[in-house]
Amino acid sequence: MTFSKRLAALAFAIALACLCIVALPQPAQAETSAELQAQLDAAKSKRDELYQQADEISSQLNDTRTQLDEVNGQIDETQAKIDDVQKDISAKEAELKERQATLATTISQNYKTGGVSWLSLIMEATTFDDFVSRVYYADKISQSQADVIEETNRLREELAAKKAELDHEQEQLQQQKSESETLLAQQESQQADLNAKISEADSYVNSLDQQVKDKMAEEAEVARVAAEEAARQAAAEAAANNGNYYRPSSSGSVGSGGGSGTGSGGLTQSQRNTILSAAYSLVGKVNYVWGGENPSTGLDCSGFTRWCYAQAGISLPHSSSSQRALVASHTGLKSVGNLIPGDILCWGGHVGIYAGGNTVIDCNWPPDGVRIATIWNTASSPFYGGGCPV
Repeated sequence: MTFSKRLAALAFAIALACLCIVALPQPAQAETSAELQAQLDAAKSKRDELYQQADEISSQLNDTRTQLDEVNGQIDETQAKIDDVQKDISAKEAELKERQATLATTISQNYKTGGVSWLSLIMEATTFDDFVSRVYYADKISQSQADVIEETNRLREELAAKKAELDHEQEQLQQQKSESETLLAQQESQQADLNAKISEADSYVNSLDQQVKDKMAEEAEVARVAAEEAARQAAAEAAANNGNYYRPSSSGSVGSGGGSGTGSGGLTQSQRNTILSAAYSLVGKVNYVWGGENPSTGLDCSGFTRWCYAQAGISLPHSSSSQRALVASHTGLKSVGNLIPGDILCWGGHVGIYAGGNTVIDCNWPPDGVRIATIWNTASSPFYGGGCPV
């Protein structure tokens, strides 16, 4: 590809990048953390597009700088050639003047009419053959000098033509340099605009991210208060029914999984409130880390339930299957309609804490971490039920 075509291709790429610069989505009024999260995901996607365009512009900038360096190198090399040729031309011109002067002197001395030179040729010749030889020799000297002058002049003209060719090449290189510098300035301006948009996108994403966290914390607090109220009402109902918990049928309960056992296990209402408060305090703040057992460094599902129960003074094993076994041995695995907020919910390889209202607080795989979710029951993740592990 010729230099001009490469420049044209790069210029087209810049124009295309200008057209493709994405605008950040305008924020809409969000009512829930899920809606805010959707806005955040869209903003991150647009920001990623900006980053990709920035990479492309950066690559184009590097290409242009490389080409500009190449052109500058060619300009220096050509100028060196021009300087060398100019020196040769000057030398040949000096040589030509010298030879022309020598020839003029020779002609003046040997060919002036009626002069002493011709008389000496005749008088000094010993024979006729010697005379002819002297005349021939004098003529040959002049002709030889004329030939040298002609050759010198020819070389000088060739050097002048070569210099003209190099001057033209240098002119083209200077034009290429000017075009490259113009393109480089355009790309640098485009990069600056793009960096400004990326900075704006980063600020927007960070702001939305904080809004999501604030909204999740707000929702968690509302759910916590509701769960505490539900737990309080459940305790009151249990007391009114001599310790047998009454559970109205829940249209949102998960039908499969667990039996219909009753009993709250060995947890007091105060302990349940402590467990729930501990769980809600981590919503949206702790990431999932396999084997994690400390909120400051991350938790896994059984590490989360273990930590929440520990806040109420209860020690649980750091294993989802072991916690499920404890639930099964103490209260049995019960269906959602027979659960009390603070119970442990069990799936295949996963556990969480029942928050009431067909919801669970758990520490799920990335990117979720500690969250509030609706209880699920699927073929790939069957719900076994829940209950109290003590």
